Amino acid sequence: MKPISTQSGAGDVMVVMLHDVIKERTRKSEWFDCTEANLRAIIEWVVINDGKFLTMDELYEHLTEGKPVPPKSVVLTFDDNYQGVYDWAVPVMDEYQVPFTVFVHTDYVGQTTGHPKMTWDELKELVKDHRATVASHTASHPDDFTKLTGPEQLADLQKAFDSIEANMGFKTPYLAYANGKYDHDTLNAAEATGCRMAFIMESGAAEESASILEVARVPFHKFFDYWDVMEAQRSLQFPVVSGSLASADIREEEATVRRERFVAITGGEPKSVLGSHRKTVPEFMRETGAQAGVNGGFFALAAVAADDNQMMGPCKTANTGVFTPSKPEYNVSRLRRRPLVVWGRGRFVLAPYSPGEHNREDAVEKLLPGFTDCFLAGAWLVVDGQPLTGDQILAHGAQDAEDPRRRAFLGFRADGTLVCGASLGSVPSSVAAKAAIALGCRTAILLDSGFSTSLVLGNEVLASGHSTKTKPSRPVPHAIMIVGTVSADAHRPVVADSPEPEVPVREPKPSTRRKSEAAAPDPAGQPSLPPTPPTEGKTTGG
Repeated sequence: MKPISTQSGAGDVMVVMLHDVIKERTRKSEWFDCTEANLRAIIEWVVINDGKFLTMDELYEHLTEGKPVPPKSVVLTFDDNYQGVYDWAVPVMDEYQVPFTVFVHTDYVGQTTGHPKMTWDELKELVKDHRATVASHTASHPDDFTKLTGPEQLADLQKAFDSIEANMGFKTPYLAYANGKYDHDTLNAAEATGCRMAFIMESGAAEESASILEVARVPFHKFFDYWDVMEAQRSLQFPVVSGSLASADIREEEATVRRERFVAITGGEPKSVLGSHRKTVPEFMRETGAQAGVNGGFFALAAVAADDNQMMGPCKTANTGVFTPSKPEYNVSRLRRRPLVVWGRGRFVLAPYSPGEHNREDAVEKLLPGFTDCFLAGAWLVVDGQPLTGDQILAHGAQDAEDPRRRAFLGFRADGTLVCGASLGSVPSSVAAKAAIALGCRTAILLDSGFSTSLVLGNEVLASGHSTKTKPSRPVPHAIMIVGTVSADAHRPVVADSPEPEVPVREPKPSTRRKSEAAAPDPAGQPSLPPTPPTEGKTTGG
């Protein structure tokens, strides 16, 4: 299996997922049905905006060999071999000379009941007279392919590939997982059949996919939303930032931005820790003997009751010394370009994360030889001394990044001094970015926030998420310990005022939830990015 090339770029290609195409929508229409007018609107938008439609082969060469493609490139794919594609989509494709791919679940070819399917003869006609690619969508299209055993999955995929070869007269190397459901067995089975590229139902740019067998696709009804997201992402270029950690005493500082107070711990040396279960930052500090601490990166399960230590993205900590790659289900395309934080041997590196590259220890080792710690942060806040705007943060970070809540961040000054900060009130991430600037950061990234926010110096909790009265912030699996010499005047804050006009931040309306819901989990514990398709359930979609 070829990896996704680092030369493929960052977000030039959107693969669009469609299913049946209908003339007009009725009460009997499925959520995934696309009208002829919907399809025409997408095609015309791409044409008017100087985009290009790619074939499946062109996409594969771009992703694996780094062959350049124009910005705003689009690949159109149709799942389930619906007759409506032949009746309503093909005439539009012919009109605009657009290439496309039909993913066929081979056991249902020619079916006339329910949603009719194209016949083998019609599929041959598409390949012969049009710009169509015919590819696999499994043989049986179960509701959940992962419920099959590994051998059963392999048999089903092989049957589909063999059927296409027998009926179409050629082999296809491409596959879309039924209903987007797949697991490790599915990936192994796909590779064993000779599949070169496979598609999932996770929204994102094709280049930002976790692997060549997990290529992201955007549902057609999210096309225009994602077009805007990808346009914004193209304007963001995140450099690899590296430097030496300064040897500075630990002290407390403050900053005020738009009448919002922030507190920070500056100086010291960072060391990350990962617990076998979740703990509070003070608990981690007592175990490690650290002088200060702050909550760390984003973890996978946000529920308050959860005690899981799985992290979003790869993770290595000083206390374990073990590199843990992100699980496929967590290593989603929307994490691409978020800050990968690496340090060790007195140096640090911040790099835009590439799921297909940085989920291996040897790849991170290339960023910083001898590294001891790495984790994935939530978003870039400050780049080259400039604070990012709310729109820029939302374009690559968590979807809730601009929601007012307690915010925690980590940054470095130009001389390499560590800065760990947190807000005392609820603020958007863009305000936290301005606070990082006010505290002298040349670069800064967003840590887990909301109820997880916890900044501690010695025995004093400087900032917290106010989860409960007995636990100021909820327990977390990952935290950053700060070790070193505490300055004699550590608790005499140096106040930094932001030069920005002090405009009050709009606070959220008082909660109308019942008291029993007051300690509900904060969504900030888990990153959520660009919109995903609705849950399909047991429909014929996918």
